[in-house]
Amino acid sequence: MKRSCIKPVKLVEPAEVIKISMWYRTSADSRIALEIAEAFDKEYIGFLKESSRFYRMCLFTAIWNGGRIQGIREERQRRKSS
Repeated sequence: MKRSCIKPVKLVEPAEVIKISMWYRTSADSRIALEIAEAFDKEYIGFLKESSRFYRMCLFTAIWNGGRIQGIREERQRRKSS
């Protein structure tokens, strides 16, 4: 996978995410996040120290990127069907 040097524009604030996630989440959202976390664990177990801050940051980044990809694909599908 080709890495991009372009930094994503920050369009969301942590407080906003926390507020929204308290009231807007589905069991499907939680299941997808768990699937990503479990796949991440299988891939990196033993390579990264599970208790390290770096491990957690990598895990959170994987889940965040999964959400970004999901959003991009949903938007493309919406545009294609309209």
